[in-house]
Amino acid sequence: IFISFLMQLYIFIIITVLLIVKPTVNALFVSQLGADNLPYGYLLVAFIAVATTYFYSKAIRNYSLVKITVLSLVVFSLVFTILAVLLNFNFINKFILYFYYVFVSLFAVVATSQFWIFANMVFNAREAKRIFGFIGAGAIAGGIFGGYLTSIIASNFGKEYTVFLASILLLACIPILRKVYTLRIQYLNTFKRKQVIAKQDQLEKSSLKLISKSKHLSYLAFITGISVIVAKLVDFQFSDFANKAIPNSDDLAAFFGFWFSTFNVVALVLQLFFTNKILNKLGVSSSLLVLPLTIGLGSLLFLTFPELWVLIIIKGIDGSFKQSLNKAAVELSIMPIPLHIKNQAKSYIDVAVDSIATGFAGFLLIFFIKKLNLSTSYITVIVILFVFIWIVL
Repeated sequence: IFISFLMQLYIFIIITVLLIVKPTVNALFVSQLGADNLPYGYLLVAFIAVATTYFYSKAIRNYSLVKITVLSLVVFSLVFTILAVLLNFNFINKFILYFYYVFVSLFAVVATSQFWIFANMVFNAREAKRIFGFIGAGAIAGGIFGGYLTSIIASNFGKEYTVFLASILLLACIPILRKVYTLRIQYLNTFKRKQVIAKQDQLEKSSLKLISKSKHLSYLAFITGISVIVAKLVDFQFSDFANKAIPNSDDLAAFFGFWFSTFNVVALVLQLFFTNKILNKLGVSSSLLVLPLTIGLGSLLFLTFPELWVLIIIKGIDGSFKQSLNKAAVELSIMPIPLHIKNQAKSYIDVAVDSIATGFAGFLLIFFIKKLNLSTSYITVIVILFVFIWIVL
C-alpha cells in the first residue's frame, strides 16, 4: 500500500507539472505565432524525438533506468527554470517558442513513459491489474490540480510563476523514485533484476526490429500512432477555434488550464467508478474500442454543429478516456510482454511512434490547411477516416 501511494504521488507530480507547462507554452505559441504554425511544431517534434529516441534506447540498454530517470528529471527542471527567467524578463522570440513547444512535447512522452516502465518493474501482472487503476487516479488528480493551478496563477500573477513552480515540483520526484527503488526493486526483486540484466545483453539493437517480430507489439504501435494522429488533429482544431475566441495569451493559458483540468475531473470519475467495471465486463480489447468510437460520434456531431463547444466535448472525450479507461487497457495489454523486451519496445512506442505520428499529423495539416487552403472544419472528415482505421486495428 505504501509503495502504491508513493507511485501515485510520483505520477501526480509529473502530470501536475505537465498541466502547468503545457497550457502555458501552448497559449504562448498560439497567441504569438498563431494556430497555423502548430503543424510545423508537430513536424519539429517528430524529427527531434526520433533523434532523441536513438540515444535514449542506447542509454536504456547500457545504464540503469533509475539513473536515466533521475538525470532526465534534473534536465527537465533546469530547462523549465530557464523558461521562467525568460518569461520574467519578457525575452521570448520565435526560436524560443518553437524550442519549448518541442521540449514540452518530449517531456510529456518521456517522463510518463519512464514512469510506466518503472511501474512495470515494481509490480507483477497480478498486482498491476489491481493497482494500475488506483495509480492512474493519481495521474488524473495531477491533471486536475495542475490545470486549475495554472488557470488561477496565470490569470492573477503571470505565466512565469507557474513555470518556476513546475521546475521545483519536478525535483520532488527524485527522492520518491529512490525510495521505491530501495524498498521494492533493489531489495525484493534482486533475482528478477539479475534475470533482466542477463536478458538485456541479448536484446535486439533495433527497437523497430524487436516490435516488427511481435504481432502483438506491432498492433500496439499502430494503435498508438493512429490515436496520436487523431489527438493532434483534434488539438489543432481546438487550439485554432480557442485562439480566435480568446486572443490574449494569459487568458488563453487560463482557458486551456481550466478545460484540461475539467477533462481530468471527468477522467477521475471514470477511473474511480467505471474503469475496473468496464475492463472486467468487456475485457482489454473491447475496452480499447471505447475511445475511438466516442471520438467518432463527437466528430459526426461537429459536422452538424461546427462550433467551439463541440470541440470542447471532443477534446474532453480524448482527454478523459485516454487518461482513464484507455490508459489502463493499453498498460494491461502490454503486460504479457517479457520485461527485458518491454522496457525497450515500450520506450520506442511511447516516444518514437508518438513523435512520428505527431509529425505525420503536422504534414497532413500543412497539406490540407496551407496548400489546399481548406477551413479547419474539414479536418473532422480526416479525423473520422483515421478513427475508422483505429477501430479496425
